[in-house]
Amino acid sequence: MNLASYEPTRESAAPSAAWVSPGRARYLMDGGGFPVHDNDGSACMGLGWFCGGPTGAGFSNMAGVVRPEEIDDGMIKHALAISTSSTRKTATDQRYIACPATGRAKGKFADADAVPIGAHVQLNPDWPAPGAPLPSAWPEAVRIIAQALKDYGAYVRDTGGSATIQGENSLGRDYNPWIEAGKLKEDTVTRDPNLEPDFPWGEFRVIAFKQNVDSGTCVGP
Repeated sequence: MNLASYEPTRESAAPSAAWVSPGRARYLMDGGGFPVHDNDGSACMGLGWFCGGPTGAGFSNMAGVVRPEEIDDGMIKHALAISTSSTRKTATDQRYIACPATGRAKGKFADADAVPIGAHVQLNPDWPAPGAPLPSAWPEAVRIIAQALKDYGAYVRDTGGSATIQGENSLGRDYNPWIEAGKLKEDTVTRDPNLEPDFPWGEFRVIAFKQNVDSGTCVGP
């Protein structure tokens, strides 16, 4: 399980500030509140460091998350975060990740058709036909998410048991914001039965990417 912590009353951290988790993992932060050391005291740098975020790609846990307020507003104006079971690794069982990912995670399949962690994927903007609206039978929340996938796409942040779009957890609120939004039956946008079986997973494409081969060296077209 990953956790993202946000403290709205504190705009910046002291240069030597630290955040300590209940498990005693300790992260030193710079003046902007970003980690500068991993929990073993090593400097955050290059390929394989999770200091920027806890996901397999090394992304922030907040990046790309769908919020209930966005569903309530009727639109999402950013790329989403997605996990998939079909992630890629090398033929020698090493990680194969796409820039801008920097994480340690290794994909599942040594297959050129598998999707690298960190890759930018997009739902075909012309689906179901050029200029045609999304299916009216879909719940409004699904149409809003699908439109964002057409407009902005999503970044593969980790390997999962299935294709999963990340939504904000309602933990910490004294009400269920997803129900308040009035467009979802559950408190999550993951594994929504309305996404099956007619959601066009086969209409996704991978945007051209560069492979991250070492400490920030991106190779590719």
